[in-house]
Amino acid sequence: MAVQYFKNFPLVNYNDVSMRNIMLKASIDINLFLSNTKLYTYQIKDGEKPTIIADQYYGDVDYAWLVLLSNTIIDPYFEWPLTNQELDAHIIKKYGSLVTAQSTVYEYKNTVNEEERITVDTYTYAYNNNNPVFLPVYAYDKEFELNEQKRNIQLIDRSYARQIANGLETLLGNNDNV
Repeated sequence: MAVQYFKNFPLVNYNDVSMRNIMLKASIDINLFLSNTKLYTYQIKDGEKPTIIADQYYGDVDYAWLVLLSNTIIDPYFEWPLTNQELDAHIIKKYGSLVTAQSTVYEYKNTVNEEERITVDTYTYAYNNNNPVFLPVYAYDKEFELNEQKRNIQLIDRSYARQIANGLETLLGNNDNV
């Protein structure tokens, strides 16, 4: 059975209640795993959560912490890709409606060098709306693009999972008393 991430955190007493000190932070020195044989690139499918990936790849949902830790994801609510339905709800909350987001220019991108992006104000004042080199990027497309960028993650080769779990136990003091 895989190590449960918070099981290894030390206990602290707070208001006469014994609880895990979740304020500690563990991290993986990713430089140890830079060779292609130790890292596996994975693209998160719509609706997949860390527990699903951990179960499918490592054979145990308890390794969800390793999926997150190996990608330096601290907050899975904001750093994990939203489902298509969640993304639409986020866009509606942020822009008022999908139609508004689809018609609101977020920025402009250079058609020659797509990495070059400029703000709406820069485009309006510097290019006077007559420059075919820059095309609009609408808010909906930008939100979709940002969400899609979160889909590519790295999984540490499953053969190292137990070794990392043991290292975490050692680092945090292996508290089996709860």
